[in-house]
Amino acid sequence: MGKRDGAGDGDGSGNRCAHGDTSNTQTTNNGAGLSRRHALAGAGTFALGVTAGCLDSIASVTGGQTSVDPEPTGDEPTGTPGEFYTYLERNDIVVEELYHNPSENTLSLFYESSATDAVESDEEIGLIFQVYMSGLLEGGSDIEALYTEVVDGFDGQVVGWGIQSEWVELFQEGEITDQQLWSTIAETKAYDDEDHEDGAGADGEDTVAGDDSAIAETDDEEHDGGA
Repeated sequence: MGKRDGAGDGDGSGNRCAHGDTSNTQTTNNGAGLSRRHALAGAGTFALGVTAGCLDSIASVTGGQTSVDPEPTGDEPTGTPGEFYTYLERNDIVVEELYHNPSENTLSLFYESSATDAVESDEEIGLIFQVYMSGLLEGGSDIEALYTEVVDGFDGQVVGWGIQSEWVELFQEGEITDQQLWSTIAETKAYDDEDHEDGAGADGEDTVAGDDSAIAETDDEEHDGGA
């Protein structure tokens, strides 16, 4: 889980690792059963591709990547990786590195956490999710997944997590609830401490990824000049 020595375009060399795991969503009605199984299968595939052996770096798992720089969102944002970078910064997420894998159409995010405990860490994850959903996917992006790694986190903090855009679509279509979505995201969390309890903050209460209390700032009108 070491730090990357330098950011390079194209070859994705380095020695980081992002993580995924399995889903634990629930059905809310009879019509949601197939969607639930579909989400579970997607989570399992996601986990297998990201965690198998922790292959030294995100690039080792997902292929060649190109570095992403922040870019202005303009009056009509289109959901580009660069706009996603900008929205993260506007929401006080410290981006150390962001990479786009063109062949897999995924993003790999390394961010410095400002959280001091598990509750704040989960709130941070919820905020990044909100930016991913409202600033990227709802802007028209066809990115398929986000892989993350936490940089310089506190002792025992989650070191990586991920999300598939397909899960967001299920949530937006009402196939799963915000609680189910968060449960799915939480199950992708990876820790250096293997006996850490996934999916709950320090107070034992789950964060909800779609909770209105974690609204991301993606409105250009309140940010003259961009990030």
